[in-house]
Amino acid sequence: MKLALKQKKIIIISKNILIKNKHKTIALNYFALWADIPGTIYLKFKVHGFKYFLKFITTYIKYILSIGYHLNYEITKAKKNKTKYCKVIISWAFKKNFKKDGSYHDKYLNINSKKNQKILWFLIYIDKEKPKKINKNIILFSTKKKLLNFDFLGLFYYLLKTLYKSSFSPKKFIYKITSFSSFSEAFQNNFIANIQIKRIKKILMIYEGQPFQKEIIEILKKINKNIKIIGYDSTAPLALPLNFNHSIHCPDVLLTNGSSQSSFYSKYLNWPRKKIKVVPSLRFKNTKKKNFKNNIFLPYKIDNEQIILNEFIFLVKSGRINNIKKFNIKNHPARHDSKNHKKLMIKMKEILKENYDKKNTLNTANESAIIIGQTTAVTLAIETGITSYHICLDPIFDSYTKELWKNIKIDQLSKHTFKYELIKKNSLVMIKKEKKLFEKYYDV
Repeated sequence: MKLALKQKKIIIISKNILIKNKHKTIALNYFALWADIPGTIYLKFKVHGFKYFLKFITTYIKYILSIGYHLNYEITKAKKNKTKYCKVIISWAFKKNFKKDGSYHDKYLNINSKKNQKILWFLIYIDKEKPKKINKNIILFSTKKKLLNFDFLGLFYYLLKTLYKSSFSPKKFIYKITSFSSFSEAFQNNFIANIQIKRIKKILMIYEGQPFQKEIIEILKKINKNIKIIGYDSTAPLALPLNFNHSIHCPDVLLTNGSSQSSFYSKYLNWPRKKIKVVPSLRFKNTKKKNFKNNIFLPYKIDNEQIILNEFIFLVKSGRINNIKKFNIKNHPARHDSKNHKKLMIKMKEILKENYDKKNTLNTANESAIIIGQTTAVTLAIETGITSYHICLDPIFDSYTKELWKNIKIDQLSKHTFKYELIKKNSLVMIKKEKKLFEKYYDV
């Protein structure tokens, strides 16, 4: 069966899971294919069969136990926060995103919080250490500092409470006992307690289709049916962006950064065309060829090192890549402490070194990149004019196909390796060098 037909089958399976769980914003409904989470592994179990059954069980247990690490949350805000806001942006933040003056620079929207003092920023704060100062239009939602990382009693109490709320139904109980549900509950409670919901006219959220996002949309609409909720997909498109499947409790409008995304979402993910708006990317407005040229990008996960090495040797020895000496291996930014990633980098450097003096035999593009695994870097690279060589660990989930992505020229070089080039510029990610993009296009 062709890859595209298999991918269409995967899309149908994901939709059937959502239909079966239509009114439940649960972990099984969230398909973030770049991560080993319950929804992703459950989908792969449905597609690949029994070999994923044990991994699904262990992954689900892991996300039950992880509740014990994520039970206690707190709100941090400026003392003089009396402004009555009508507009809210929900996003993620690290300490490095804060300036000395207490303002916050959002990497997804590429704007600073002080740009518009009438907008309230409700930020999911990731780091442990808080910024020394935050402006009055910022609220941080974060995990509390505690002596013990794991809260055994808290986990036990949460499970008992969930069992009671589930009316002692085993099915309802199992659905609601992952850290996705506990986080969602905490987020709802803290958001509603600190925001005057009935005053809010618009909310812009960096949207990923996460369970907590769908649940907060459901709650907000019950409290104030006139709120307009705008979701922004800040990413370049994945091969199968199934986390964006349309279902109940989605945003009123979804902003995407390219016509190819818009077409894919409406044709395959059930988004009504009137609910999708194509806007220029703020996140990638300064992205250039030099960010990708002559680079090899490692994935977040290394599921099969041998596949990566075999396909890398194939690419290097086939002579498809010019200027081998100039290529750099870039580790994933979140995996600098990973021993497996460091070992892989050493082995790949040895392969490059062994082939430094061998002549290239094929007439190929000088400007190219090698990208490994499930990542949006592939489409972003070709949008800048770079030829991408994509090593896929699981091709039916990772690779792009011409039937689904008509603006990508695709050559399958081996079972796991693909070559991509762009057909129509700005179709995957619209990059504009225009001032005041946020004010003009983002409707907040």
